[in-house]
Amino acid sequence: WREGGRRRCGAARAGRWRRGGRGARKRWRHARGEIESGQGYDAGAVGSGVSMRRDAGGRTSAASGQALAEQEEAQHKLDAATWALLDDLARQFHTFASSRARIAAYRQAAEAAVLRVQATRRSVLGGERTNLDVLDAERQRFEALRELDRARYDNLLAWLTLRWQAGVLDDEDVARIGALFAAG
Repeated sequence: WREGGRRRCGAARAGRWRRGGRGARKRWRHARGEIESGQGYDAGAVGSGVSMRRDAGGRTSAASGQALAEQEEAQHKLDAATWALLDDLARQFHTFASSRARIAAYRQAAEAAVLRVQATRRSVLGGERTNLDVLDAERQRFEALRELDRARYDNLLAWLTLRWQAGVLDDEDVARIGALFAAG
C-alpha cells in the first residue's frame, strides 16, 4: 500500500512541470530542370526548446493532493490491520501461556467434585443427606468437567491460532489436533 501510494504521488507531481526539447535539422535539395541545369537550393530548419519549471495548472495539483490522501488512507489501513493482528496475537499468546495452569486447576476441581459425589452418597446412606444433595454434587461434577474441557479446547485453539498467525501451521499440526479430538 505504502509503495503504491508513493508512486501515484510521484506520477501526479511529475505532470506538474512542462517539458521541452531541442533539435536541429538541415536538408539539401538539388533541383535540376530541363531549361536551366545546375541550379539548386539549400533549405534548412533549426528548432529548439527549453525545459523550464512551470505549473501545469490546478488539475495536476488536485491529482497530487488526491494521491497523497490515498497514500495516507492506505497507511492508516495498514497500521490498523497491523495493530489488530498484534492485539489478537497477544491475546492468543496469553491464553496459551495461562492455559496449562487453568487446565491443572480445572482438573483438580473435577477430581474434587468426584470425591464430593462419593462423600455425599455415603452421607445419604448414613441418613445425613438426601438424594437432592447427591444430584447437586453430580451437577457440580459435570460443570467442573465442562470447564476442564473448555480450558483444553481454548488451549488447542490458541496454539493453532498462534501457529497460523506465525505462518508455520502445516498439515501435521492439523492431523495432530484431529487425533486429539478423535481420542476424546
